[in-house]
Amino acid sequence: FFQDFFVIPNGEIYSIAYGHVEGAVTSLNKHNRTLEVVKILDFFNSPEFLYEAPRKIEIKPLSDSTLLFLRHHYDKMEIGVIDTAFNIQNYITKTTIEGSGKVNTLSLGINSIYAIGYTGNFSGYHIQKYNMGLSLIWEKFIETPDLWLLQSSKGTFDGGCMITARYIASNEDGIMFMKFDADGNNPLTTTTENLGIKASEQILYPNPGSRELHVKTAVQKLGGKLVLADMAGKAVLQTAISQRETTLNTEKLPSGVYFTTYFYQDKIVESGKWVKE
Repeated sequence: FFQDFFVIPNGEIYSIAYGHVEGAVTSLNKHNRTLEVVKILDFFNSPEFLYEAPRKIEIKPLSDSTLLFLRHHYDKMEIGVIDTAFNIQNYITKTTIEGSGKVNTLSLGINSIYAIGYTGNFSGYHIQKYNMGLSLIWEKFIETPDLWLLQSSKGTFDGGCMITARYIASNEDGIMFMKFDADGNNPLTTTTENLGIKASEQILYPNPGSRELHVKTAVQKLGGKLVLADMAGKAVLQTAISQRETTLNTEKLPSGVYFTTYFYQDKIVESGKWVKE
């Protein structure tokens, strides 16, 4: 059965179809003007794709001849560009966007692509901006309470993007709007409740933790230094951050509360607390 359809600027019609195999998306279909199917991209039998049977697919027209697609199946995800003959023009997989958790939605900005989804390692979302060649430009981690449900994202006229989420609780309801400019700066947040929503460029988890401390750092802030200090202000651990994913051995640190500070280009860009159990 059909999930959705869309029309690209040159008037061509496309539809997305679900099948009966575990509720997976099975095909992208191209139609003529009388709505007959004239071409099918079969997601089960296309060797170009790393993962088959996606649970979700989202397609957005980029031009008269190219389409942007998002496919994900549980924790496996792909973003790519195909032409209208269904030939892959560009393609990235979870090995490139492992920090994203489950990408939930795509939106188009001015010469840019925004991918927004949930993260599996902390409470919140991960937003990434790509250029049209699918190179990652910047990313932000948005920390929220557990009960915010991501609703949608839209590119904005200034080259930035806006995301919306809905607060769900037994006796409460609310809505959140969060706006970023083209550089990922100046996040503007409006909510019906003041719940301490925060956008950052580095997250540390688990918190509380024990033997290991995992650090995720936004691509635009790589090259800085992370410092952990005890309650007396003495630095007990410091390390240069050159990768988006870093794991620190904290087994020998005494239990207690530590202050975390991330320096980038001689400025403090992130700070917080981490608890060692």
